[in-house]
Amino acid sequence: MNWRVTPVREGDGQVTHYVSVHRDVTERRDLEAQLRQSQKLEAVGQLAGGVAHDFNNVLTAIRGNCALLLQELPAADPRAELVQEIDEAGQRAARLTGQLLTFTRRQVRRPEALEFNTVVEGVLPMLRRILGERVRINFKPGSGLGLVWGDRGQLEQIVLNLAVNARDAMPAGGALRFETSNVELSPAYAGLHMSVIPGPYVMLAVSDTGIGMDSDTQQHIFEPFFTTKPPGKGTGLGLATVYSVVKQSKGNVWVYSEQGVGTTFKVYFPRMPGQAEPAERAKRDEPGVVPGRGHVLVVEDDPGVREVTVRILRQAGYTVQEAADALSAQRLIADPAQPLDVLVTDVVMPRMTGKALADAVRAMRPGTRVVFMSGYTGGVLEEQDLLEPGAMLVAKPFTPWGITQAVSEVLKPVAGS
Repeated sequence: MNWRVTPVREGDGQVTHYVSVHRDVTERRDLEAQLRQSQKLEAVGQLAGGVAHDFNNVLTAIRGNCALLLQELPAADPRAELVQEIDEAGQRAARLTGQLLTFTRRQVRRPEALEFNTVVEGVLPMLRRILGERVRINFKPGSGLGLVWGDRGQLEQIVLNLAVNARDAMPAGGALRFETSNVELSPAYAGLHMSVIPGPYVMLAVSDTGIGMDSDTQQHIFEPFFTTKPPGKGTGLGLATVYSVVKQSKGNVWVYSEQGVGTTFKVYFPRMPGQAEPAERAKRDEPGVVPGRGHVLVVEDDPGVREVTVRILRQAGYTVQEAADALSAQRLIADPAQPLDVLVTDVVMPRMTGKALADAVRAMRPGTRVVFMSGYTGGVLEEQDLLEPGAMLVAKPFTPWGITQAVSEVLKPVAGS
């Protein structure tokens, strides 16, 4: 409360009485707190965006070379297992970068119609390996569950993060329960919960029998880098990622916890109208490369990324030239004796961007196809006018399949041509 007391005087200046005015400033303080939180997330987002480019370049070189080595080594070769471990470490690093980008809303999203029961069932086998035998998992799927519109990888990340968080809250073991159901959030409920829009939702509840949380901890659990775990045991990004993914999908997440009893997280996603069939799940086991033919120019200022990209494309069957910068690329293109079908270029480079280089190449060689590479996401690049909408973008770190599939895709003849 904000109090203000003002004296009231007569003509001779004598104070006869006082007027007291009080104002409830709770809402203003809440808005100030939300502003501070928004500024904190924006600062972290700028940091994450800068880290993503350089870090993903390193991961591209690591994972690309691992993939090439695994294709050459026999499965029984003991070195293959070591290479696989290196690649898995690269995957973990890529997921960490992805979490940073997700809660700052800079991650690439590939939304589709999804059935939450299928998502949970797909993650359960992995969860049983991760959580161990001391955690008993029970899943109660809701019947007639509606579809939600979301990114499958992000929804799986929600399930995984909540499960791992629950496991850490049960050091001696316990029970972890997943439940799904259709729910209707009423206007009365929305009136009691800020930011909730009334309507039909699909709910995922994740409950544990762990140590629970006090009220002060509950107020901070969705903040990035907040963790109650000892140093080296947690990044503080798991629940921040959950919160951001849910909000991007216009959903809500609530936590109910009592110390010594356990914790329940309830995640609400807007339910899609109708009963459309969920999209087919993307195949996880990608082939090594997509074979092709043609002349490709790779332009990349990071030597590690450039070398592994050239190796991959040559292995796929392409004739490949390389350049470390846009000026060198233009000199190569200026020679009419050098054929060119596809330009594969980094987006952010010194002196000239990939987009500017692509424009110059198309002016010199009309009909040249372009594939862009970047550790930044398409949305961020388009906002900064570094990428035209609809351009073919391969996100770093990419796999041999990812880059060769993109080149193969742009070389397909245009329908009707």
